Amino acid sequence: MNMRFKSLAILIATLMIGVVAGATVTGALLRERLEYIRSFSKAEGFVVRFGELVEPLTPQQRTQVEPLLKNAGAEIEAIFSGSGEKVYAIIEQLEKDLAPHLNEEQLLQLQQRRLELRNRYIGRFTIATEEDLNDGE
Repeated sequence: MNMRFKSLAILIATLMIGVVAGATVTGALLRERLEYIRSFSKAEGFVVRFGELVEPLTPQQRTQVEPLLKNAGAEIEAIFSGSGEKVYAIIEQLEKDLAPHLNEEQLLQLQQRRLELRNRYIGRFTIATEEDLNDGE
């Protein structure tokens, strides 16, 4: 019985180590991929990432292509920034429309969750504070 218990314990420990290692590797890869995708929404990141797509460039090509990439990058960043503001405005209106249909506990839960999301995605939306939660009162 003692040998069976040790074997089972070793099997479970091995399984747990595999699960933790797999989750860690998956999380790291996912973060890396998301960061790569997000980099396209900022001017500098767009220039670098899109520049990688047309590599290799001769020095003459680089002097001709870089200004084009920088202009496109600035436009892309403005579009992403503007779309974030539009999404935020739609969500603000939705919250106002929902308010008469929700109880105080549900409203507080909604506002707290929005606060968490805004703080998580710094750069996409403004950073919310406790004052934001109390604005509706």
